Amino acid sequence: MKIELFEPAMCCSSGVCGPSVDPKLVKLQETLRLIEEQGAGKVEVNRYNLSTNLDAFAKNAAIGEVLKEQGPQALPVVYIDGELIIEHRYPTTEEWRQALGTRGIDIDLNDGQEAIETSRCQPADASDCGPGCC
Repeated sequence: MKIELFEPAMCCSSGVCGPSVDPKLVKLQETLRLIEEQGAGKVEVNRYNLSTNLDAFAKNAAIGEVLKEQGPQALPVVYIDGELIIEHRYPTTEEWRQALGTRGIDIDLNDGQEAIETSRCQPADASDCGPGCC
C-alpha cells in the first residue's frame, strides 16, 4: 500500500521544524511513524512538500488537476494507492484507521490520541510565519 501526502510549502519535509512547531504536525508525524512501523513491509508513506518536491507534484496528474481546479489552498491532499482520501486537511486518527482498515491494514494508533485537525500554513513572507511554517 502506498500513502502519498501532498502538502503546502513548509520549512522542512515534515513541518516539524523552526522555532514554533505546529502541534498538529507533530501528531501527524507520530501517526505516520506508527503507520510505517506497524505496517512494515506493507505500507509505504511518501510526503511531498510544495516548496521542495515540485517534481512529485508535476509528475502526478491527479494532484495537478486538484491544484488546477482549487489552487494550493486545497493542500494538504492525501491519496492511498492513488485514491483520493482527503483534501484541505489531514485525516483524523479515526479516518486513518478506517482508510487503512478497509484495505486490510490494522494499525493501533493509540485510542486516546486526539484527532488531527486541519492544519494549513501559507506565510506571505518570513515575517508572517506561524507555527511550523517558517
